[in-house]
Amino acid sequence: MNGNRFGRLFQVTTYGESHGDAMGVTVSGCPAGLELDEDDVQAELDRRKRGSR
Repeated sequence: MNGNRFGRLFQVTTYGESHGDAMGVTVSGCPAGLELDEDDVQAELDRRKRGSR
């Protein structure tokens, strides 16, 4: 399955199967030393869910 890519400063590319065992993400454009954790990413993903606006 092809991934989805979005973002301007950082580009986030998703990959994997939506109904499979797992999905993954690659974040490009992060400056060296920037700390990201799962909660940082999840907060942004939650903003994209249906009904969150």
